Amino acid sequence: MDSTQLASQKHDDVVMVASITESYNELTSTITLNTTTTALAFSEDNRHNWLIDSGTTSHLCRNIDLFESIYNVQTVTIETASGDAFMANQRGTVHITICLDPMTQLPDLPITLLEVIYVPKLNANLLSVGRMTHANMDVMFYKHYASIQFHGHAVSHGRKVNNLFIFTALASPKVTSESIRYSNTNMDITLWHHRLAHTNYYTLEQMARLKTARGLTIGTKFENVPQCTDCPFGKQTRAPFQRSNRTPEHIGDIVVSDICRPFETSIGGYRYFVTWLEVKSQYSSIDFLKNKESKTVNDSFEKFILWLTKQKNANVKMIQTDNGGEYMGEEFQHTCHKLGIIHKTSSPYTPEHNSIAERYNRTLQEGALPI
Repeated sequence: MDSTQLASQKHDDVVMVASITESYNELTSTITLNTTTTALAFSEDNRHNWLIDSGTTSHLCRNIDLFESIYNVQTVTIETASGDAFMANQRGTVHITICLDPMTQLPDLPITLLEVIYVPKLNANLLSVGRMTHANMDVMFYKHYASIQFHGHAVSHGRKVNNLFIFTALASPKVTSESIRYSNTNMDITLWHHRLAHTNYYTLEQMARLKTARGLTIGTKFENVPQCTDCPFGKQTRAPFQRSNRTPEHIGDIVVSDICRPFETSIGGYRYFVTWLEVKSQYSSIDFLKNKESKTVNDSFEKFILWLTKQKNANVKMIQTDNGGEYMGEEFQHTCHKLGIIHKTSSPYTPEHNSIAERYNRTLQEGALPI
């Protein structure tokens, strides 16, 4: 008989964690849990919770949906401290992903468990520390949490509830061995394309080659990638007019501005955003607006002017906008007249005349709309 004993811990009148004894002979296999059936029911959704314990000699799972493969074995009896007994005659392979820990920002952790006993009437899934260490993983127990470590690095944390260490896990895709899939495998370029606001593939390839972004690895050449179906919907525009060769000599010579259309109301009540772009330095500022009344836009403009004056020692000489009512309103016009700023407007229905501001807003929307 091979047995592993742990000291019992009590919470109120219920034994919470104790020993698991596993014995084998030619006829039967018995697993005895020194914990009550009630104690195992430690949370509202036990299908996705796994209790980790150093005395468990086998993984136990109550959710048939987590098994990728399952087969019949000699009947095993699982006995709890409260006298309940469960019969099990199936084992299999389980693929789960331990969910991320928001307190430590650890990522989701895919893991494969072999020889898992299927116990549908058990109130909790159990992870065996012995089986985990056999797969080259370390399990550390602390005052308020337990930690799974791989080569000395923590890769997942489990919370402590009523003296039980619990990991939350969901079903995951197939992996090939009982080990943590914890590697720096090259990711497909289309995944990075979506993650980085639909940045074009050539730029992504250059970023990976020049190592300008830490952790950016690409396994596919962009020439072999199909056209993204979301980009045309978020990035299509009319061709621009021929660009002017005029370049301002000093900061503040030309400022361009544009208000972007009404969006779905945000949590803070904002529906628009206005951009201010100083052409010489290319410094830009964005303000979110609850409305696009002239007074609201004027307040944002005055803040931008004040920043240029204090930080760059520059005075705004000309501002270029479209003919929107927010720019033609009394408050905005009064500020321009008071500060001696020339207000230049584009022709109606020709956003190309205000191409710099329009291009800037388009860049912002191209990053947001396809997401």
